Amino acid sequence: MKDPFYATMFKIQAELKILSEACLNGVESWDKYNQLIGRARGLQETLDIMNEVLREDEEDDEHRK
Repeated sequence: MKDPFYATMFKIQAELKILSEACLNGVESWDKYNQLIGRARGLQETLDIMNEVLREDEEDDEHRK
């Protein structure tokens, strides 16, 4: 069974790639572009938080050794 935490991270990364490609290929309107950028920023913030949780977990493991 895959770790759901890591599976979620990979799905977020894949979605960020799709969003960046959509922005680079052009969109119908400025509003749509802003929506894509906002969504990408939110996903990136989520990914940053998840990475921070992993770093804290690794640091805790190192201190226990």
